[in-house]
Amino acid sequence: FRKVLGKDAEFVITRAAWAPDIAEKKPMAKKVAEMFKAKYNQEMTENSARSFTAMVTLIDAINRAKSTDPKAIQAALKETNIPEQQLIVPWPGVKCGDDGQNIHAQGINMQVQGGQYYTVWPSSVASKELVWPRPKWSELK
Repeated sequence: FRKVLGKDAEFVITRAAWAPDIAEKKPMAKKVAEMFKAKYNQEMTENSARSFTAMVTLIDAINRAKSTDPKAIQAALKETNIPEQQLIVPWPGVKCGDDGQNIHAQGINMQVQGGQYYTVWPSSVASKELVWPRPKWSELK
C-alpha cells in the first residue's frame, strides 16, 4: 500500500491488532518480538501476536484446569482473567464474556507518517501523535 501510493498514503489511518512500535512501550512485547525476529528473521505481525496471545490464554486455562479434559479447560477459559501486564497485545486484559469472546479485545489505530506506519491510538502505546485533520492533497506534493 505505502510503496504503491507513495506520498498519497501519507496520513492514512488503519486499524490493526499489533504493530512493531508497541514493543517500545510494553517490555514483554519487546522481548517476545525480539525472540520472534531471531527465530523467523522477520518482524512479528498482528496475526502472530494474536496467535501468541491465544496460546498464552490456552496454556493459562490448561494450567488452572489441571487437566486436559475439554470440559475442564472450557470451564477454566470461562474464568480467565489475564491482566494487561501479562500480554504482548495492547488490550486491557483477557476475560471471556458469556459468549466466550474476550471482552477486552481491541484494536489499535496506525497512521502513515513519513512513509511508515506508527501507532497513534490508544495513547498508552502510541509512538506518534495523530495528525488530524489530514493535510490537503495539494499540501502533500
